[in-house]
This record gives sequence, C-alpha cells and structure tokens, in this order.
Amino acid sequence: MKKLLYILIVTLSIGSIIFGHFYWKAKISDNHLSSIASAENTSNTTENVAEKKSKESKKKPTKNGSKQPNYKELTGNMTSELQNLILQKIDAGEPIKLAIIGSGAQTKGSTPWPSLFKERLNQAYGTEVFDIVPTSFGDGWSIEIIYGDKFNSVVETSPDIVLLEPFLLNDNADINIDDTLASIRYMNNRFLEQNGEMVLLLQPPHPVFEPSLYLSQVESLKEFAKEKGHIYLNHWEDWPDSDNAEIKNYLLTDGSGPVI
Repeated sequence: MKKLLYILIVTLSIGSIIFGHFYWKAKISDNHLSSIASAENTSNTTENVAEKKSKESKKKPTKNGSKQPNYKELTGNMTSELQNLILQKIDAGEPIKLAIIGSGAQTKGSTPWPSLFKERLNQAYGTEVFDIVPTSFGDGWSIEIIYGDKFNSVVETSPDIVLLEPFLLNDNADINIDDTLASIRYMNNRFLEQNGEMVLLLQPPHPVFEPSLYLSQVESLKEFAKEKGHIYLNHWEDWPDSDNAEIKNYLLTDGSGPVI
C-alpha cells in the first residue's frame, strides 16, 4: 500500500504537468491525492502555429501502423511555453531532451522515481518522443555542484526541459537558503546560455517528519518559483501532513528517501 501511494504521488504530481491532467484524471479516493489539480500551472492562450501543426498531424499513423497519441490533448494543461516546445519538437521529428537533476534521493528504492516517470511518460507519448537522462549528485551541496565537471557535462547536452530538485535537503542546515536559490539562478542561466528555449521545472525533495527549518526552505523555493515564473511541482500537497507521524510510513528509516 505504501509503495502504491508513492507511485501514485510521483505519476500524478509530475504527470499533471508533463502529461496533462486529463490523462491522469482517475477516480482516486485517497484524500492525499485529491488536491493534485492545484499543482497544475494552466494557461489560456490563443491558437498558435504549434497547435495548427499538431492538428494536422493528429492521429497520423506511426511507423508500425498504429495511431499516434493525441499530443494536443496530452499537453492540454501545460503552460503555453512548455506545450509549444513539446508540440514543435514532435512536429519536427526531434526527440525532446529531458534532464532530471537531483540529489541521491532520486536513486533510492528498488524502482527509483525517475524510472517510474520514464515508464509512464513512454506509455503516454511513445518511446521515441522523450530522451530522458536522470543525473544524481548524491549528497553534494548546491554551491559545489554548480561548479563541478558533472554539472557542466549535463549543461553541454543542451536539454530542452530540466526537471530540477534543487538540493534543499543536502544544503539544509549547512547552506543558507539564499545561496541555494542563487545556485538555481546560476543553473538556469547556464542552461539558457546553451539552449535559449529551455524550460525549467522545479520540485522540492520528498517531505520528512517535522521538517522545521526544511519546511521554511521549501516555502522559499515555492515563492522563488512563483517570482521567477518557473513551473513548480508541489507534490507535498499529496503526502500525509509532515507533522503527522503517518508520513514516516512512506519514508526510509533515516528519512533519506521514499519507500518504493
């Protein structure tokens, strides 16, 4: 049951942005998952070039003769910026480079969440649309990571979409939140220098029991995302309350990652 809940949290929280809400609008009775719609960043835009091209290619047979997914509907609840990027890439027949960057928490468990995410994404869009590359930076501090060769290597891949878990737990009591946020700005600028159309998605790490300082840091990240116009994946809304001991049922004993 714990594993099932975590899988649903991952696929719904991230899926609501990447897949579009309609795809995951399942009848889930769990109260912890009922608030996912509020995490979506929707926009009402006029029809654009990407939409027109998508309509022309909708339901076009694939190489194996099956019908394509309806990409316009799959991207229906995304921001216009993200939707246009994805539809234009699909229309051009170019793979969408998606970099997943985070701490060692994304490697925890028998099936780490980036693997679950890739599986769900391929189920929705097909295996040739997204080129997904997860990169874990272990327990490193953000202010060290941004100047390392490993981060430079990710930048050089020129990703179209970056899903960043910005090392809040790694930094926590050691690095001031202002420095952590400055590291995010630096990373965003580096990626934009490499690819001016890059879209950044931010998500906090997993919650922990009675987070104290960590909670205020997550709130600062949320405000930062709003101020800078970045998409924010607020999956904390779908976990048990962080002050409720129940949340420990969904975390490893040391709190370093989710049970999955």
